[in-house]
Amino acid sequence: MNSFVVFGYLATFACGWLNVEIILKYAPFSATHITGSLTRIPVNMLEGNWGMFFSLIGIVSAFIVGVAVSSFINPRGDGNFTRNFGIGYIIGASLLFIFTIVFGGSYMFVIFCSLFAGFQNGFLSQFKLRVSHMSGVATDVGVELGRICKESLKKKHPNKHSILKSYGASIGMRILFIVVFVTGAFVGAVLTMNMHQIPVMLMLTLFDVIIAIYYLRICPRLRRGDEYEGV
Repeated sequence: MNSFVVFGYLATFACGWLNVEIILKYAPFSATHITGSLTRIPVNMLEGNWGMFFSLIGIVSAFIVGVAVSSFINPRGDGNFTRNFGIGYIIGASLLFIFTIVFGGSYMFVIFCSLFAGFQNGFLSQFKLRVSHMSGVATDVGVELGRICKESLKKKHPNKHSILKSYGASIGMRILFIVVFVTGAFVGAVLTMNMHQIPVMLMLTLFDVIIAIYYLRICPRLRRGDEYEGV
C-alpha cells in the first residue's frame, strides 16, 4: 500500500468523525453530505421554509468554496503534490478548533466545517480519492464488480485468478475506505455523546494536524514519484 493511500485513509477517518459531530450536534445539517443538502433545498423551498432553504445553500456554497481554495493553492492539477496543501491543512485544522471555541453551537461553525471538508475533498479528488463521498466510493465498488462479471462471462474459460487480481485490489481498497469512514464516524459519535464539544474537537484538530504533518513528510517522495503510481 503506498503512503498516499494511507494518507487518504487517515483523512477519511477524520471526515467521518467531523461529519458525525455535525449530525449529532447540529441536525439536520451535515458537513460533508452535499447530495443530501441539495435534496433538501427544493423540499424546503416548496414548504416555504426559507430559513432552512438559505442555510442549506450556505452550507453547499461553503463546501464549493473549500474546494476552490484547495484548487487555488494546488493549481497544476492531477499528479501535483505540493507542500501548500499540507500547510493549508494545518491552518484549516487550527481554524477548526478556533471556530469551535468562538462559534461552537452556531451555524457559522457548521459553515466552516463544510468549507474544511470541501478543502480536503478538493485536493484528494484530483487523485481519484474521496474522503467523504461514500456514495461515490460505493458506486466505484459496484462498477468494479460489474467489470469482473463482464470479463468472466466474455471468455469461454476465463482465468478467474487473473480477473480477480486485476480488479480485486481496487475493490478491496475502496471497501476499506467505507469501513474507515464508518469507523471514524463511530469514534466521533462515542466521543461526542460522552464528552463536551471543545475537548472532542481539540482531539480531532490534533489528529488533523498529525495527518498534515504526515503528508508533509511524504510529500518529497511523492513528488519524485517514488511511492505514488496512481489509485
